[in-house]
Amino acid sequence: MEYASFGPLLEQTRFLHIAALRNSQRVLILGDGDGRFLARLLAAHPHLSIDSVDCSGGMIRLAQARVAALKSTSPERVQWHHADALTVPLPHLMYDAVVTHFFLDCFGDADLRLLIEGLLPRLSRGALWINSDFTIPARGWMRWPSRIIVRSLYAAFFLLAGLRTQRLPDDASALEAAGLILENRTTLAVGLLKSEIWRAPLLARYSTSKSDYPR
Repeated sequence: MEYASFGPLLEQTRFLHIAALRNSQRVLILGDGDGRFLARLLAAHPHLSIDSVDCSGGMIRLAQARVAALKSTSPERVQWHHADALTVPLPHLMYDAVVTHFFLDCFGDADLRLLIEGLLPRLSRGALWINSDFTIPARGWMRWPSRIIVRSLYAAFFLLAGLRTQRLPDDASALEAAGLILENRTTLAVGLLKSEIWRAPLLARYSTSKSDYPR
């Protein structure tokens, strides 16, 4: 469906900011799907360790097969979590980066805030949050076509996957409200697609005491 509707554009959007993760050590990826981004990331940065969370066992198996096919990397670099991102018991206290490609649009505004706030104590100071998604341009001729395309996508995912969310959440406002700072925003497909780099503040707004982390 992805290639039939958008060709390589979604894949290009996912890959835009791989280089920005070169200084990270442990990365949390939420909803990576079939593992195309994960495989590219592992190949680009051999030092990374990754926690990959997905609620689909089928997608995890596809991603595991892609990682296993990489000759230059060890499968042990990835820990797999077949779980809901809102409730997954993450094994590590801190992450240098979070990646959400075409994932936050699965949440309503309230659950999106819960997700981001729940991950805040796990972000190291200055950690990156790379987020890619559909977007509706604020102005220009593509604004109304984008609305139609996004509504059609939500209708399709409701029919095929039972997705209850029916509109794009305001992910930028939610990330900003959590204290993250937008460093880079790139758009593709005349503004229909975006990929952003957000950064956690260097001075933490939340407690970093070990006793304050969820168990």
